[in-house]
Amino acid sequence: HITMPYIRLITAVCLLILLLLQGCMKREIPRVDLMRFSEKQREIIVECINHRNLEDRDSCLMHAAEELRLPDLCEAVTLSDYKDWCYRKIATEEMNLTLCGKIRDTTIRNYCMGIVSGNTDYCRRIGKSDVRELCIRKARELHS
Repeated sequence: HITMPYIRLITAVCLLILLLLQGCMKREIPRVDLMRFSEKQREIIVECINHRNLEDRDSCLMHAAEELRLPDLCEAVTLSDYKDWCYRKIATEEMNLTLCGKIRDTTIRNYCMGIVSGNTDYCRRIGKSDVRELCIRKARELHS
């Protein structure tokens, strides 16, 4: 026969374990071969990796990849939204279709493919009308 205080204790212990596991997962450090980068680039990357919060770390890595024009760094980003935006930003600035192909989200991928290729058929596949129209406008501007 289990009494109410024991149930509360077990619940508290389970919650504590979940919080500890969540903290461990947030501390998981992405694998990045730092030796391929310059000293300045390594400093920026290490600063990002040392963020304790997963969202802060991924945001930092995404911005570092954009700033340093290092699409390989997007691979170290763990949150898919950040990773997709990382690839999209660099792909549209570098006009690189291969990077667009690495984007998982279909809306972001179609936006990227439309702008980089100039093929507005990709843009027309986008469900949100404002994003679709922006894509068509930018694709035409860049390829006219």
